[in-house]
Amino acid sequence: MRFSAELKKLVLFAITGLALLGSAPICPAQQEESRPKRVLVLYTYEHGSPWETVIDDSLRTTLKSKSTAPIELHVEHTDRVAHPNDVIQEKLVDLYRRKYSYPKMDVIIGYGDEVTDILLKYGDELFPEIPIILVTFEQKTVQRDLLKPNMTSLLWGIDIKGTVGLIQKILPEIRRLFVISGSAVTDRALIKLTREALAGYKGGLEIHYLTDITEADFLEKVTQLPKHSVLYYLAFGRDADGKTFVPHEVMATVSERANAPMFGLVDTYLGHGIVGGLLLSAELQGQRCADIALRILDGQSPKDILPVRMLNVPKFDWRQLKRWGISEDRLPSGSIVEYKVWSLWEERKQEIIAGIALIIFQALIIVSLFIQRARRNRAVEALTYEKTRLAEAQRIAHLGNWEWNIVTNKLSWSGEVYWIFGIEPHEFGSTYEDFLDMVHPDDRKAVEHAVHKALADSNVRYKIEHRIVRPDASERIVHEMGEVTFDDSGRPILMIGTVLDITERKRMAEQLEERIEEIEKLRQRLEAESTFLQKEIKLEHNFEGIIGNSNALKALLLQVEQVASTNSTVLILGETGTGKELIARSIHSTSLRKHRPLIKVNCADLPPNLIENELFGHEKGAFTGAIERHKGRFEVSHGTTLFLDEIGELPLELQTKLLRVLESGEFERVGSSRTFKVDVRIIAATNRDLEAEIEKGRFREDLWYRLSVYPITVPPLRQRKEDIPLLVSFFLKRFNKEMGKTITSVPKAIMDSLLAYPWPGNVRELKNVIERAVITTHGTTLKLMSKFKLKKEKAGPKPQGKGLADIEYQFILETLEKTRWKIEGPGGAAQILELKPSTLRYRMKKLGIQRP
Repeated sequence: MRFSAELKKLVLFAITGLALLGSAPICPAQQEESRPKRVLVLYTYEHGSPWETVIDDSLRTTLKSKSTAPIELHVEHTDRVAHPNDVIQEKLVDLYRRKYSYPKMDVIIGYGDEVTDILLKYGDELFPEIPIILVTFEQKTVQRDLLKPNMTSLLWGIDIKGTVGLIQKILPEIRRLFVISGSAVTDRALIKLTREALAGYKGGLEIHYLTDITEADFLEKVTQLPKHSVLYYLAFGRDADGKTFVPHEVMATVSERANAPMFGLVDTYLGHGIVGGLLLSAELQGQRCADIALRILDGQSPKDILPVRMLNVPKFDWRQLKRWGISEDRLPSGSIVEYKVWSLWEERKQEIIAGIALIIFQALIIVSLFIQRARRNRAVEALTYEKTRLAEAQRIAHLGNWEWNIVTNKLSWSGEVYWIFGIEPHEFGSTYEDFLDMVHPDDRKAVEHAVHKALADSNVRYKIEHRIVRPDASERIVHEMGEVTFDDSGRPILMIGTVLDITERKRMAEQLEERIEEIEKLRQRLEAESTFLQKEIKLEHNFEGIIGNSNALKALLLQVEQVASTNSTVLILGETGTGKELIARSIHSTSLRKHRPLIKVNCADLPPNLIENELFGHEKGAFTGAIERHKGRFEVSHGTTLFLDEIGELPLELQTKLLRVLESGEFERVGSSRTFKVDVRIIAATNRDLEAEIEKGRFREDLWYRLSVYPITVPPLRQRKEDIPLLVSFFLKRFNKEMGKTITSVPKAIMDSLLAYPWPGNVRELKNVIERAVITTHGTTLKLMSKFKLKKEKAGPKPQGKGLADIEYQFILETLEKTRWKIEGPGGAAQILELKPSTLRYRMKKLGIQRP
């Protein structure tokens, strides 16, 4: 170890010395010679497209094999086919300006017409004086006087007339040519080029153009082409609906469905459904472009390199030729036929015949061997039959057996054990640790403890019930038993046992216990309910949480029942606290849309700048902080009911957009021009006088007419006082349960006071009063706080002074200060206030009382 440490020090000193020697100054010329040549390639196509992949591989291979200096290749994909708008183009230009300003590139290669347009427009700004190679089918780029001195071009011309002539030569019976193209920028450029090339064509063909149509219409048309037709596929990057496609996937679909052969432009289409044609070679294009780049890297100026044109190559798919019955004899000389499937019979006929004879001879030998083995198999069958009977018995009983060789840690299972554990034999590692991994984590220690006890004492049997977790995450309960075999020295060497699946038995026992417990709870509940309470319940009209039996409430519920089964818009009017949301939920829960949840938006809870986003959603990047697409409440509510609470608070500028949704069901997300159409039922509610708001210019009159198709006015509590006893009973029962109280009666004087009060806060105010009374009541008779004065006059301005919450807050706080914040035990605040400690803590939390 000491020698090794010294050796490490020597190596470290040697490396440091070499580093110092190597750090001598290098002259700029040496640095320039040693640095790699930087080449930036800009592709119009999306990353991973077949055309781009073949070109990129060919370009890289040629540069690597022919360059004498190291090449540093940088690649960018503008994907202008999918993103043609100018905003994205400006962002790309800004990205390239910052990313490639330093270190500078030695050569720029632009592939595709869209990148060509970017480089012609921004080339001097982005890459000043840097040589640029444009690879495009734009004819203007072959004119030297139109290119800048630092530019040259490689024109990948498409021989459209040549391909059409070729089609007529090999298929002379063809009378109609259908040209296929999409709606992307490149698609449109190709169709324009084709129209120009075939203008005035006199070859005796009817030429039709399938372009600027949807995918569905396009696929339908190619299945119904007239007889003697042929397809000419240009490109299909996007359809009329704006949906983008991968070219070879579209070709495969068209080829499968079309009732006519299809030809194409480029050789990367070959193998995806086209017959062939005079095809532009992606591999050859990459090689030619790399040759031009190498000439520039060797010092030649772009202006001295004349723009060149690519030649097309006749290529064909042998499988498509066979499919459409096209003979290879019709193809022009020099044609390349790919994907050819050779016939083994034609190539190896004699060898095949000899092989068949040999197989027959071997078969005779095998038959004789089978006869001999059959006799031995009869003896095995008896044993197999007995094993099968044992396995069947184990399967029926869900009982498996296992054997664990403790010395080798080899664990063997019978077939039934694998079924119980939900795995195949090849999925099990056959060790004790693999078994433990399938035991439920909460039971694993108990299993290990039981195993260790059995291994330590020959008088202890392994016996345990535990859970296992199957690969599909389901759980089973098993009962295991086992015995250990010890050697002469007392060391455990073997353990055998059984495993029984008792899951169903356990579940049935649990279900029985649950039902017994449920029956007991029901029995206790029935015994505890008094006759008086039963009569009260019979009188109570509980329509989805709405308590009451008054004529005003019955009339309201009749309106709910009438409108619930329709899709009409409902406007719920009423004072604060009357239960407008309960009415909305009742309409929804009895409507045809009740199987979907009610979606609610409170227009008063959101700031004005967020309401539009909440209602209609936004696209990613629509505004600062919009990092992902967000669906609005209208989109989420498709097929169900949307409840717009406090509709009177909706900003005026959004009322127009809401009106449009009500009239047509259409809207746009924030930051998107796409129109969405939804099926949403609207229920709106407000406590405002909307007609007065219209006169003040704060609410649109046309929106009022759309909302008030079926207006419902919820009566205030003062107009249905006969419901107050039922409401008091309901709230009393509820708070008894929540606070652990046993208040069973309400004095007549208190009930008269509650009936006399005008309740400006309606049901919500009554609920709060009963809750406070339950808190302060000790015993079984309800008591109101002495300082709470009920006003008999009609609802008017709210009286000045302390409210119930203030009095309760002060009372509890003074008691806590007297007991020095002691809550429980003798002399504690809970004992003085005659409350349970848990009830006191609940009130302290609700009132915001905290120990200083």
